Amino acid sequence: MKVVNIFTESIKLGQFLKLTGYVMTGGECKFFLEENDVKLNQNPIKMRGKQLFDGDLIEVNDQKFLIKQEKCS
Repeated sequence: MKVVNIFTESIKLGQFLKLTGYVMTGGECKFFLEENDVKLNQNPIKMRGKQLFDGDLIEVNDQKFLIKQEKCS
């Protein structure tokens, strides 16, 4: 499982997919979600605008990621 650090309270699924390199643009995200198996906390998800928070588990084609919020000091 890979940890994805965020420095805000949340991140949108589309932003997460860009951050992790699955897509290059927001436009690609829609098609990516239609053609790939993406789950949020073990539930299938297709909404690219869904907010992801600290502790959420994202699965993309059998690869697992944990969202970890880093506190800015």
